[in-house]
Amino acid sequence: MDQVIVLRAAVVIEIVLATASLLAEFLLEGFLPEALRTYTKAAWDAPLNLSDLVVVVVGLPLSICLLVAWIGIFVFWKHARPLYVVSSLGLIVLVLWAGPTVQTALGTFINTSAALVNGLIIGLLYFSPLRERFRPGALIEQPTA
Repeated sequence: MDQVIVLRAAVVIEIVLATASLLAEFLLEGFLPEALRTYTKAAWDAPLNLSDLVVVVVGLPLSICLLVAWIGIFVFWKHARPLYVVSSLGLIVLVLWAGPTVQTALGTFINTSAALVNGLIIGLLYFSPLRERFRPGALIEQPTA
């Protein structure tokens, strides 16, 4: 299979998984055990602290950078590769910074799947012949009919 198709499909799959993760957590939170629902409600109702502020102030720009990187990967923009890696790593560090969380089993499954797809994309960007397509001045060949 053409690696360009695989790369673009992986980006689309990662976008779908990121969206599905948010939806799953929002829709399935009511199915958590009572103790976990109480914990999450208390966390949402608590006033913002410095850690929450850092997550928002850093997380929003990183999420926007990831969106730009996804678009850049589609068009083989030379800055898309480092932007993708930096925003992905930044979001991982931000998850560590955020502290304990509660997730549904489906949300955990989707997030783990997204992490696998993220690794696939990084592998294709840096360790496949596709890396040449991101070089400045690289000629992008058009598919023939």
